[in-house]
Amino acid sequence: MKIAMLAPFDEAIPPEKYGGIERVIDSLVRELVKRGHDITLICAGKPDIPCRVISIYPKPLRSVEPFKSDICLRAAGKFIGIAHVLELLKEEHFDLLHNHLGWRFLPFHKLVPIPMVSTIHNPVVGPLEQVHYHIDPSLRFISISNRQRDLAPELQYVATVYNGVDTNIYKFSDKHDGYFFFLGRVSREKGLKEAIEVVKRIGKQLIIAAQVDVPDMPYYQEIKSLIDEKQIVYIGEVNTQEKVAYLQKASALISPIQWEEPFGLVAIEAMSCGTPVLGMGRGAYPEIIEQGKQGFLATTVDELTEYAKQIEQIDRHACRTRVEQFFTVEKMADGYEQVYKKLLE
Repeated sequence: MKIAMLAPFDEAIPPEKYGGIERVIDSLVRELVKRGHDITLICAGKPDIPCRVISIYPKPLRSVEPFKSDICLRAAGKFIGIAHVLELLKEEHFDLLHNHLGWRFLPFHKLVPIPMVSTIHNPVVGPLEQVHYHIDPSLRFISISNRQRDLAPELQYVATVYNGVDTNIYKFSDKHDGYFFFLGRVSREKGLKEAIEVVKRIGKQLIIAAQVDVPDMPYYQEIKSLIDEKQIVYIGEVNTQEKVAYLQKASALISPIQWEEPFGLVAIEAMSCGTPVLGMGRGAYPEIIEQGKQGFLATTVDELTEYAKQIEQIDRHACRTRVEQFFTVEKMADGYEQVYKKLLE
């Protein structure tokens, strides 16, 4: 199949540090190429990836000014990029367009001359997102969890395809150094404040590897005083090699999400390394983590604190096995291949 893979313009592929969607796209493209598919990646920057690449911008928007510090200009840059993509699709021939860019591309779907399917990587919760996702009932979507569908059950879903990780990169470790690890974004919905509270209550060390983007700066300022760089240590964004090393030696990933997380890539990255997850039973987490087997899911901070004291009961091998059964790159590619065939038939 000749597939155009449309990526967001914010981050590099693969991401140098933070970037869950971009990491999924990178893994998916590499696996599809291995299987003989003709993939053209439409993105920002110049990724080192074994397929044809069309760069809409020479560098990812979040890496250069004025887009880096001005979120409104960054949004404008995305729409300007979409205009370039639509021109490109007039000139090129593909069998299918796989949209990972999100809701911003949907109003222009009638200008796309080939079948299109969109993976929804974020919750369909805000009024802006709702308007765009419901712009045309003929639009076809792929959910990344079943829970994600509950927020907009009337959309036309082709399939649910779970995200996957490369288990050759996220290698298993049966030993840890006792600290807890927080990975992702410094934001209210990711629950960093709650993670800090739990760890302080039980006297463990917390290492925070997280991005602070412009919209989340007020929240960072709000919780900054809780970071003492001794018990609570903030190390900023980390690259893949550093992330894997921290995950392998963590006694647990603590992820007390405060929103309906559409998937939670950090959870399967941790579990692939043998690291159990302490989280809230929201979003897709109950689909990923079996209670008491790969970690614990709570409804309150008090409950999560009690579970944190029991984390040594979790078998690290069970975490890895769960990923191998359901959340590998190969299984993700299987799911997307089935979607492509279904749409083209």
